[in-house]
Amino acid sequence: MKPSTRPARLARSILPFLPVASLACGGATPEPAPPKPVEKPVEVAPPPDVSAVPAPTTLLAFGRVQKPADVLQIVGGWTGTPLPPDVVTELVANAAVSKAADLGRPVDFAVATDPKKASSGPGFALSVALRPLEESKPVLEKSFTLKPAQAGIIRLEPKEANEEEDRRECAIFPSADAPFRLVCGTSGTALDLLGPYLSRTSPRAKYASDVHVEVTPEPFRPMLTQGRSLIPSIMGQVLGIRKTDNPASELEHAALGDFVDFAIDLDRLELDGKLAEPGADATLTASFKGHESLTTRLAVSHPERAGAAPPAFWRMPASSDVALFHGAIDEKDVAHARDLTLDAIAKQLAKSSVAEADKKLLKDAVSHTTALFLAPGVYAKGIDVEGEQKAVAAAKANREDAKAGKKGAKDQNEMRRAVGEQLAGWSLFSVEEPIAKVSGVVKELGAALARPGIVKWLKEENHGLAAPTLKATASPRNATLPKGTVHYELTVVHEPPESLDLGKKPADAKKPGAKEAKAKVQGRVVKMHIFLAPDANRTVMGFGVDDVLAAKMLAGVFASGPTLETREGLDELKRAKTNAGGFITTRGFVTDSPLAYVSDKKLPDRDPLRPLQNAPAHGGAVIPFTWLAQPGKDANGGSFVATVKLPKAAVQDIVATVTQAGR
Repeated sequence: MKPSTRPARLARSILPFLPVASLACGGATPEPAPPKPVEKPVEVAPPPDVSAVPAPTTLLAFGRVQKPADVLQIVGGWTGTPLPPDVVTELVANAAVSKAADLGRPVDFAVATDPKKASSGPGFALSVALRPLEESKPVLEKSFTLKPAQAGIIRLEPKEANEEEDRRECAIFPSADAPFRLVCGTSGTALDLLGPYLSRTSPRAKYASDVHVEVTPEPFRPMLTQGRSLIPSIMGQVLGIRKTDNPASELEHAALGDFVDFAIDLDRLELDGKLAEPGADATLTASFKGHESLTTRLAVSHPERAGAAPPAFWRMPASSDVALFHGAIDEKDVAHARDLTLDAIAKQLAKSSVAEADKKLLKDAVSHTTALFLAPGVYAKGIDVEGEQKAVAAAKANREDAKAGKKGAKDQNEMRRAVGEQLAGWSLFSVEEPIAKVSGVVKELGAALARPGIVKWLKEENHGLAAPTLKATASPRNATLPKGTVHYELTVVHEPPESLDLGKKPADAKKPGAKEAKAKVQGRVVKMHIFLAPDANRTVMGFGVDDVLAAKMLAGVFASGPTLETREGLDELKRAKTNAGGFITTRGFVTDSPLAYVSDKKLPDRDPLRPLQNAPAHGGAVIPFTWLAQPGKDANGGSFVATVKLPKAAVQDIVATVTQAGR
């Protein structure tokens, strides 16, 4: 018998009504669940825009120091004086906030004019990378009030009033190479113009050098071109060079005009430097768009003539403080400058009663003399350091004797004269011309100076004192000179300086007597000796106020004594291919040459070598340089590359001169 299915059917029919039945029986009714809140999306600020922006159209210059921390360490090692990091931030922001800066990243700078104001002066801005804001912000807040601005920029306002003229406007900019950069400009306009470029564009550039600088006159080119006739006069007024009827004034303004032409010719200058503990290497590259300037033509002419330094250069004395060589210079390149000089002489002669024949003789002599220096040449100069030190010691001792009132003390001007003659030293010039031609030019110049009309004119120009003379004379005894050497003596007379009687007060000075009046009429006589020695197809000329010293140095070129071939520090110059080159020392820079001493109407009043006495190289470290012309893309272009090597010892010489010269 089948089991009954009624209970199952009954259960299925009752089951849907059980919840209702339970409510009817008094069960609690649950409250509905609250609706879930709608979550709003978190608004995330977009990252600041650090994409590159175009360089300002009026950008004049840009520069970079690759790793300032390394540069400070190297330069501090050279000078023996540690340089604190605050040097950099003081330069950037006028504030010691180096702990906020990342000096392992580049420091950039830029110069530009305001494109909205053509007459405005250039604006300047500097940029330094910052450490993360959580580190840099507390440091910056000690000196500045930080005010957020648009595009993620934070303006900085100094907390203390800055009354300096170079007060800077500063801001923190989002950067392409670091989270932020601190950029400071010489004005708000400069900051707004250069800030985006220095924070978003320039950091992307890569340079192999430790220091890089580039300059272009492009923004000024229209103004320079349109104002070519007026700018030299304006520059002359700024420099105190008045344009007068004086021929010398015309030459000065012609030189200013050539400077303007050079700026118009110039396309770009780039300077790159590498620094290391042994020293620094610098390379200057200049490219040009035109050849209007004499300076431009000389700088880029004949790249095909580049080669090694000539043998005549390496025969110069090893004790040279300056030595250089150059190739041939085309006469057509300097014709305009030569004609201006000759015209100036002619105009000056026209003011006197000089006969036409005498005018022509002097002009021809000057023209032929300048032509000698167009041939390939080598120049060197130096001094007898020991002789200079003795002269300085003697002058010092004499000064002390005069102050003490000792008898026998000499006039201090005589002692200064002895020092001046030692500082004049010697000069040598080796030119690729036969001695017959060189000697003929010197004779021609001497004959022109001896013409009565020229003598009268020169005496008038020299306030009644004797006119210069150039005469042949015998060589000094015991001088071992090459056969065929000739000796000339150039005599120049200057007004004597006032006598320095340091042993007495001005009130006790003697009144000038007859002898003193006569001495003033005669003047101070200065002589320079010129030796011409044959050297195959060349001529070697020796110059000196001391004839014995000049003859000795000239003889050394032909002897087996120490020469530049054995001079240390010139290895790279031996390997260089160049149009011109050489070296200079700090001692060579601060001392005169014989011609400069003869031309100077003043006697030296201090010893320029004194600051170098404690320097490691005593001013004798060589600074080699080269000059290489390169062809341009067209006939109007061209460029040159100049290199300079600055060894550590030379840096120390320069620092000693600069820091102690005024003491």
